[in-house]
Amino acid sequence: MILEHEILEVFGKENLVYANPERVNNISLPSETREFILKIGFPYIVGHFRFSMDFEPISEDIQIGESARRHLGQLYTIGYVSASQVIGRIIFLSEIGLDNNASLSDIGRKVRILGVDEYFLFYSELALSYRICLNLENKGEIVSINPNNLSMSFFNSSI
Repeated sequence: MILEHEILEVFGKENLVYANPERVNNISLPSETREFILKIGFPYIVGHFRFSMDFEPISEDIQIGESARRHLGQLYTIGYVSASQVIGRIIFLSEIGLDNNASLSDIGRKVRILGVDEYFLFYSELALSYRICLNLENKGEIVSINPNNLSMSFFNSSI
């Protein structure tokens, strides 16, 4: 099991995102899982992954939410597989007035306000990135959701 101090040592506290306790406490989770989620920080960016730990229901995802309501169950977004790997490395969310831990829906709402043409890379990230979700209908496994066809793929047995 990964220990909190090891994550801090590798990534540094300033590069970690923590789950919002209010959001997590509103989700029906086993107590051991809830405690782990609230204690451990995840890196904002690692490899192709960007974590927000926002636990937004997939049905509220600004890009795919309406379709998800009909096809997907109890899924909560914790991050995404970056489509471009540019956001957070070359172009930063602060450039559009967002924090590092902004969710894809936060990005989507901001891009709609600012206009798509000027912020095409942010829009592409929103439209093409696979969501990483906690699946409460299947023992809390982690799955990825393809935003184009809403197919679900196994990612990991648990968080």
